[in-house]
This record gives sequence, structure tokens and C-alpha cells, in this order.
Amino acid sequence: MRRPGLWLTNGHPGDPSLMLSWRPGALTCFYDYLGVNGVFDYKAAHPDVPIIIRFQHPRNWQQDPVHFAKQLGQEVASKWDNMKRLDPYVYFANEMNLYYENGDSNPHNQHLYTSPDFYKRYGQWVRMTADVIKNIVPEMKLITPPFAFGHHEDGSPGDDGHPKDGWAGYDYLYETVRDYFDNILTFHGYWGHAGGSQRDWLYDAELSSWYAFRWRRVLKLFETRYNLPAKMIIDEAGNFDASDPDFTDQVIYYTHNCLKDGRVLALTFFLWMDPTHSPGNLPNSWVQKIQNLNQHLTRLRNLPDIAITEIPQLPESTEKPARKIRVLFDDGTVRTMPVEEYLRAVIPAEMPALWPAEAVKAQAVASRSYAQYAIENPRHPNADICTNPAHCQNFDLDKIHANTDEAIRATKELVARYNGKTISAFFSANCGGHTRNNDDVFPGAPVTYLRGVPCPARGDKLGHGVGLCQHGARTFAQQGRTYEQIIKHYYTGATIGPPSSKLSSTILGTVFDHTGRAVSGIKLTLTGGGQTVEMISQSNGSYRFTNIPEGSYRLNLPAYNVSKENIRPLLGEDLPLNITLPAPLTVEIRRGPGLPLIVGDWGRPDVPILITPPKGGPFKVTSGTKLEFGPGGFEIYAGDPGVHTLKIENYQFKIQMSGQFTRLAFVRRSPATPETRLTAEKQARLVSETVPRSRAETILNSLEASTRNLFKIVEE
Repeated sequence: MRRPGLWLTNGHPGDPSLMLSWRPGALTCFYDYLGVNGVFDYKAAHPDVPIIIRFQHPRNWQQDPVHFAKQLGQEVASKWDNMKRLDPYVYFANEMNLYYENGDSNPHNQHLYTSPDFYKRYGQWVRMTADVIKNIVPEMKLITPPFAFGHHEDGSPGDDGHPKDGWAGYDYLYETVRDYFDNILTFHGYWGHAGGSQRDWLYDAELSSWYAFRWRRVLKLFETRYNLPAKMIIDEAGNFDASDPDFTDQVIYYTHNCLKDGRVLALTFFLWMDPTHSPGNLPNSWVQKIQNLNQHLTRLRNLPDIAITEIPQLPESTEKPARKIRVLFDDGTVRTMPVEEYLRAVIPAEMPALWPAEAVKAQAVASRSYAQYAIENPRHPNADICTNPAHCQNFDLDKIHANTDEAIRATKELVARYNGKTISAFFSANCGGHTRNNDDVFPGAPVTYLRGVPCPARGDKLGHGVGLCQHGARTFAQQGRTYEQIIKHYYTGATIGPPSSKLSSTILGTVFDHTGRAVSGIKLTLTGGGQTVEMISQSNGSYRFTNIPEGSYRLNLPAYNVSKENIRPLLGEDLPLNITLPAPLTVEIRRGPGLPLIVGDWGRPDVPILITPPKGGPFKVTSGTKLEFGPGGFEIYAGDPGVHTLKIENYQFKIQMSGQFTRLAFVRRSPATPETRLTAEKQARLVSETVPRSRAETILNSLEASTRNLFKIVEE
């Protein structure tokens, strides 16, 4: 239904039947108000209507980005069982380049939310949140949270798509748009402001390109700057004065000019009614402002579906070198050929060329993905792939057909990806009604995108049943499904786009302190591939190791005893890896006569403590096993004189022992300034005094009330 849609009421709509009587072509609604607005019934009656669901973001997210990303991501994912029957598009943040959307009440601080530093931090938080959601519900259709336009988010792109500002907020988000949001952007299109509507912002060719139709410039930015064929959902559109006598004409004009563009997936106007009478929402309220609501609804009800007449293509200014694949033939020879040429003999050999076009296109994407995965992970010592259908894909030059050639052209260079990486796109002839999990058929761990799904295929099973079912794809195509919908059905959580052109990997991220603040000046070392590379986190806390060959790596922060082991970036892909530093500690060491024990209270039970004595092998004790020292109490026998090393979570302590009873007291404190941070050598230095008592119990009691004879070690 390519018709105008509606942003529903942020509360009870009063009369849902009237609100939906004009057959809106899309619905946008907060999750909390889906029920009272009748969204479930409307979707059941109109299954083709796009549903856009918005979640409210935490406005204090910057106080602890990691925590709030996890919290919000888990909250959104927890609602999936209730909303999945709507097959919705979902976004979880709104216009966060505005001060008040970040919990800031001071409009003079607006400049703080339009800088490169802000967009970078925001982009990192969005990616973390999306990652949490996708790891729990990979099939959820997340879309890019919208910005308020005109605040450096798009860099004021010219007609050629290049940002006039020299940078754009999307510079820090486009990779997440590609990897998690399936290249779908959300846009708020307005031709007015708090003072009312501005007709020139809708009708004037130049002004409207910066206001009502600015989304075209945003898409051009993505085409030109990021080489991404993005699509758009306009989920808020309006003029800030629904009482205009020609408001209906404005709505119809805007609808035609948006929905005729094939890149616009849905359009909803803001809004039916605002029961809160918010000054920012009220001017757009249809119920409260339109002069003749019934006439307005009648005209929209009679509006036919809008035909797609504009499908702008990516510019062909530069021709990329064709991707090549090494093909092993039955006679043992290996030929190198362009991937698109290779597919001409594969697609008709795998699927009948006369089957429905969308099914053949789905097969083209699956076979191209299978081939690209083989290029990145060769299946033979001297070749990427072979022509033996029992081992790789079928290949028959005699079956080349015009229909399959057209499917290859229509999907040129498109592959199925999961989290930005090319998938291993298994397919088989007939699954018999339900595909299978990869680990139920092949040896190896479960693969997220190869989960069993229901399938309309009927008849006897033929093949392994993992991934795309060809007979099921045929039925879906006959039912009107597109090749994109077919691919996404069979490969859970997959997106479609061009494969990466990178020849090496990048490990990148941001260093945060325990409060979520980005930290500069932190030394990081990356070890692997026969070498160790060092770098320092930048002023915004970021770091980036580039040109990393495929392999296993260890990332270490030497000053903090923090490390990440067995990091395996894939060839040609970026691996985001944020690091949170442990909260600093003050450790007080108290000495006295008695047994040579190290005792203390970690504050929590069941935490393993690894001890490496000066002699002999390491051993472990567990916190909470000696409750006389506290809820996280522990006791270590340290009879050998010398340095005993304790590793507790991300901390390491070196305790010099010489036969005394030693108690450790851990106190968390605010981060030390750079001038007061202690070097590793200073941290290891210990001074002790003997307290003249005869019994350990007496020492412990007296030391609780005394601060004398203490030595403080700051571990950061």
C-alpha cells in the first residue's frame, strides 16, 4: 500500500475507527500505545501495511553509555514476542542531536550536540545498542534512528552529495547503518517551525530541497560519500500548522513527491491527536487543528496508491574492477574469471530459468554470496571453488539463459551479509516445510543466520535443508514476495549489500573509564602475527589498529592489567571492540605478627583469585570462603618469603611477604589525575611495619580502629 500513513496518538486516540477509517498506508506508534491505537487488528486486516515502532531512549545515556546500551537493547529485545506479528520496523532513539533529547534543559548548550565529538560518541552508543538487540533477536528489522535536520547530521550536502561542511554526523554512523540497519534511514520531514507552516519550504524547488525534501540530499550523501544504496522511511512529516485551509492539498502534494520515489519505503504524517496538549505537538494535531477533519479524511480515503516512477540509480562515474574467482574444473584445471560471469553458468544449473523472476534473483544473491564466501575462505588449496555440485555449486555453460542473466544484472554485486560479513549461503532443493539448523546437519557450532524457519515448500525433502529452500523461494515469489524478502526469510538477520573491498582488517574502538567517559592517553598493545604494535588512545578515547592480517590477537592495556584474548578479525572487515577500564582501587596493607597469611574482603563472594607464589605453581582460592573477614573474605597461605602475585578480576597486586600476617583492605576511589598515577614499579613497592601484638585476632581488632602503620597502593 503506497499511500500516506499516520503517526498514531501518544495515548488513547478517542475513536480508533475514525482514526483508521481512511485506510492509512503505514502506521507509526510508540510501543506502549500499540494496543489502544488498534495497531494489531489493523495489521491483521491490512497485512501489507508497514508498521514503524518507536522506543523511548534514556536521556541520560551519556552518563554510562555501555550500561544504557545494554539496558535499552535488552528492553527492546524483550518486547519482540509481543510485536513480531506486526513484522515492524523498529528504532530506539529520536533526534538526539537536540539538547533536550539528551536531558539538557539549557538551549544555549545546543552546540554541544552538533559537534564531531558528540556524533562519534552517539554513533558508538547506537552501534552498541543495536548489537545487543541483534544478538538477542537477529530477525528484528532495526532502522536508523532519526536526526533533527540542519544540525550538521548530513553536513549540508550539495546537489552532488558532498557535504559542504566538510564532514557529516553520518560519518560516524554509516557503517552501523550498513551493518545493523539494512541501509534504511529514518527521516523527519517538516515544512514549518514553531511559528507555523512555510509554504516555500514545500513548494519552492530550492528551499524544499533543504526542508520538506531534504531526504533526497541525505540519500545522495550516502550514495556519493559512503557508496551505500540507502532507503528512507519518513516517519514524521508535517507543516506545524494543520489548520492551514489548504493543509490537505499540502499532504497530498508531499505524498505524491515522496512515494513516487522507490527509495521511500513508508511515509507517516505527524500526528492524529495529542492528548497531552504538548506545545511542540499540538500545531500538527489533525483532530485538534484541521478545520474540516471529515472532508480531509474523505479526500485521503479516495487517494489511490502512488505508483513508483522514480528509481534513482547510483552514479556510474567510475567502474570498479570486476571481482574474480578461481574455479577448479573436473579435469584439474583452474580458471580465474569475473564472479558475475561465473554466475551465468551457475544460476540456471541450480534453479530452472523459467521459475518466477524474484525466486531466480534470490538464487542469484545466494549463489553470489556462496561464491564470495569461498573467495574469502577458499574451499580448495589452489582454488576458491569447484564445479562439482556435491562439494560446491553446480556449473553448466550449456544452460546459460536470458532469464538468469537478467537476474544476475538485477542483483549485480549484491551478497547476503550478517553484521557486515558475507554469509555462507547454503541452499537446497526442498526442505519439506521447514528448514533446518546448520548444526543439526553439519558438524560445527550453531550459526545465527542459519536457523531453521517455516517454509511454504511442499513435497518430499530433497537436499540437506539448510538455508534457502528453492521450492519455498518459488512459492514465495508466486505469492508476491521480493527476492530481498525471500533472502531475509531464509537467512535470519541477514542484510543485502555489496561485499567489502578491504584486503585487511581493522580493530577499532573507544577506551572508557568505569563511568562511561572516554579516556585519552591510554597505551594499548596488539600482539599477534609475529609482532606487537603499540598506540595511545586519542583525545576522544578512540583507537584504531589498521592493516591487520587475519589471525588471532591479544589486545592489552599494560597499565591496567586489562587484556582481550583470542581476538579474530575477519579479512576485509572492521572489528569494533570498546574497552571499559576497571574502577581504580586504593589498597591498604596492614601487617602484624602471626601466621604468614594474606587475608582480605573483596566485597563479593564467588570471585576466583589466582595466586602466583615466588616458588611453585599458581593456585586459586575463591572470595567468600572466609566470612570472618567479610562477605567476600578470603585467606591465602603465603609461607615462602618473596613477592606473591594476586590476580582478581582485572586487577593485579604484588604483595611482598616475609612471614607476617597481612591484611588487604580494598577501597574504591575516584580516578587519579595523570600527575598522581603511580608507575608499575611504584605500585609494586611495599613498606611494612611490625605491630607489637602476640595474637593475630588482637591485631585484626586493633587495626580496624587504627590508621597508623598503613601503606597505600593505588591500582589503576
